[in-house]
This record gives sequence, C-alpha cells and structure tokens, in this order.
Amino acid sequence: MKLLKIKHLIYTFLFVLNLHAEYANADTVEINGEFRSIYDYGNTRNGLVAGGHLAINYGFLENFKSRLAVYTAQPIIGSDAGIIGTGIAEGSDGFSILGEVNINYENDVHNITLGRQLVSSPLVTSHDAILIQGMFSGVNYSNKLFESTELRLMYFNEMSGRDNLHKKSEWLSMSKVLGTSYEKGMLAFGLTNSGDKNYYTSSTQFWYYNIEDTLNTFYASNTMIFSDSDYQLETHYWRSYSLKRFENDTGNKIDYHFIGSQISRNYGNLTLKFAYDHMGKKEGSYTIPKAFGNYAIYTYGLRLDSGAYGANIAGTGLKIRSMNAIKFTSLYKLEQRSIFIVGYMLGRSSDNSLQSDMNLLDIAWFSGKMIDNKLSLGVVLEILDSKGGGVFKSDTKLKLIAKYQL
Repeated sequence: MKLLKIKHLIYTFLFVLNLHAEYANADTVEINGEFRSIYDYGNTRNGLVAGGHLAINYGFLENFKSRLAVYTAQPIIGSDAGIIGTGIAEGSDGFSILGEVNINYENDVHNITLGRQLVSSPLVTSHDAILIQGMFSGVNYSNKLFESTELRLMYFNEMSGRDNLHKKSEWLSMSKVLGTSYEKGMLAFGLTNSGDKNYYTSSTQFWYYNIEDTLNTFYASNTMIFSDSDYQLETHYWRSYSLKRFENDTGNKIDYHFIGSQISRNYGNLTLKFAYDHMGKKEGSYTIPKAFGNYAIYTYGLRLDSGAYGANIAGTGLKIRSMNAIKFTSLYKLEQRSIFIVGYMLGRSSDNSLQSDMNLLDIAWFSGKMIDNKLSLGVVLEILDSKGGGVFKSDTKLKLIAKYQL
C-alpha cells in the first residue's frame, strides 16, 4: 500500500512537470505549485509524509485573473502519531482538497478576491504550516486610496485545511470550526497606517473580527524601526470573547486577552530578539489562540504542529487564569540566503493554587533556494520540558523539511 502511494506521488510529480513544460510559455496560462516532504521524529512519533499543491492561473481581460489549486497530504511511512505531527491530523489515510478556486481583480487602488483563497491578516491567516495551509472561502477586499493607509474588508463563510480545528479535509463554516451546531460566517475589518516619522518608521494596525452570534475579537499592533540605529520594537494587544448564542449552544465560554512586546537588534548578519507575552483569562474560559491560523504571539516557537498554548478549544485547561512567557532568539544569516536560528522560551501558567512551567529550545536551519531557486531545505529540533503538579515531562522532536517549486 505504501509503495502504491509513493508511485502515485512520483507519477503525479512527473505529470505536473510535463504540464509545466507544455504550458509555461503561454501568455495567459501559468501552471505552478510546490512539492513538499516532511519527516517528523519524536518520543512518540515517527512519520514521513509528502504532498503540496498544484495550481493553474489564468489571466483574462484587463487586471483580472483566476486561480485553481488542488492540495494534498499523503502519509508514506510511520505511526499515526508521527503522521498527525506533520499536520495531516486525520489518521493514516491522508487527504486531498480543492483549496483555491477564485477570481481576482487588481489595480493601483483596489484589490478584490472572490472564492476559495489563501488569506493574510494578524488573526485569520493561511499560516504556512507544513503540507496544507488553512484556506478560506468568501470575499477579501483591500483599498489603498489614501497614501500610507490600507483598508481591508473580508467576509468568509467557510474554511478548510490544517487550521480547521475539527475536519481538515472538509469545508466548515467559521462558527462550526469552534464546535457550534449552527453555521455562521466571519466579518473582518482592518486598517493599517505606515509612514516615516522623525527618527523612525512606524506601522500600526487595528482589526476587528466578528463571527455572527459566536465570537468577537479586537486586535491592535505597532512596529517601529529606528532609522539611526538597528533596533526594532513591536507591541500588540488582542482580546477574544464569546457571545451568548455560542455559550448556550456549546456550553463553553471564551474570554481572554494577550499583550506582548518584542525588541530586535541587528548586528550585521546577526539579529537578536527578546520577547514577552502575557495571557489572562476569566475562570472557566477556554482559549483558542490557534484557531483560524493565527500565530500572533511573539513567544510562539518554531513548532510546526499544535504548539504552545493549546491546539484547540478543548485542549486548554479551564482552571488556568494566566500565562507568562519570555523568549530569546538569535538569527544568523549564512551564505546563499540560508539562516540559522536558536530560540529559548520560558513559560509559566498559573491558577489560584497551581503553577506549571515550560521550557522550549528551538534550533533550526533553513536553506536559501537552490537549483534554479526551486529547492529549499529545513531542519528543526525542538526540546520541550514541562513541570506541573509535581509531574515532569520531556519531549524531543526533529523535523526534516524539503520543498520544491514547480
């Protein structure tokens, strides 16, 4: 069975290369994609998966283009735990999905995309998570009519892919991703202002996300790059709280906030970072910082799976009232655009009577693109130690990543 899957992947790869060679020179049609393979090894996991996506892009009229992309994630060898760790998270069968079907219009001021698409925003984003990204179905509009200011307006009724908390291979409504029995969409509004000040360049964002009858989230951030030095300062704050229909329907409650800051200093090819995050929540509330692809936490590690702070609405302790984390990171740019990263995070969660501590060491190397700027490689080592209630746990994970642009 595994050999058949390997042959299928090889034949698909060769077929794509043939299509690419045949249509690459067409004026309005472009075929591209990416082949990915991940090996994940840890204390309780061992898995090799392969997949990626194939896309057809078609330009028509003036400023219009359409895109269709199929994504797949298929296990090759290993245990279910290892396969889950790679981001498939649906057992050993894997899945494929029609992830992008959209039409886009863009000029100097307006940009609008209709249909299934990849999205980038602070808390709703298609995080590049190993094999299959989170994808969203709806309308995504941006406006740059005013100098240094961008207006964003989005409405999504469904999502799929890796950051769908329940069923990766299906499209679920934005409310059902949080476990509701009803179906509601998400409306989002964002405003970004950037510009040069006297001594620094500043970028400020304000966002509001609303899942009808379900959840409200407010987000604000600021980044300052100082022109007379090599310092960069970032700060953010965001709060999520559930609405009555969600609470009555699921029996759960969401009410928490994050506040954090990060300072960076460049020394030639070396960058040093120090970050702090605080999470506070009301007793009996769940946290969902990872839902909808969001990774807006400075102390979040290089973890490419569920990661710190809990992966889903049922995975975070009800009794925890607060979390504090600090992280030290060093990044060194090597030759040929490769980068070496070392990060160390210290975290502590607490309630009224118990404290839990967590230490996470990240060591990673990511290559620049090789072989005609198509191949890139990565190695990530994670060592996690945690202690709570007198119980000590340790977990070591190794991931090998290969990506090839088609």
